[in-house]
Amino acid sequence: MKNQLLLISAAAFILTGLNASAADGSEVFAKDCAKCHGAAGKGDTPMGKKLSIKELGAEQAKLSDSDITKIIKEGLTADGKLRMKPIKDLTEDDIKAVVKHIRTLK
Repeated sequence: MKNQLLLISAAAFILTGLNASAADGSEVFAKDCAKCHGAAGKGDTPMGKKLSIKELGAEQAKLSDSDITKIIKEGLTADGKLRMKPIKDLTEDDIKAVVKHIRTLK
């Protein structure tokens, strides 16, 4: 009984740690996206202006979650030019969190 309780406690601790380590979408966005898109997704950074980035609030409303996920994973090409590089080293949970965060941008 004592060993079972110890095993259950250890499993609960590990699962709690895994959930806590999943990145917050706003943190990932700030780290990997805001340098071009801006903190509020307005594209109002120097790089965003140089690349003529559109506001995410309006653009993301036109896209499905799977469209946004694909852009994050594969990047975006328009008129034969790379418009956005893919974001590497994100877990599926990171990407889902970023998509969820992007949906909050207005």
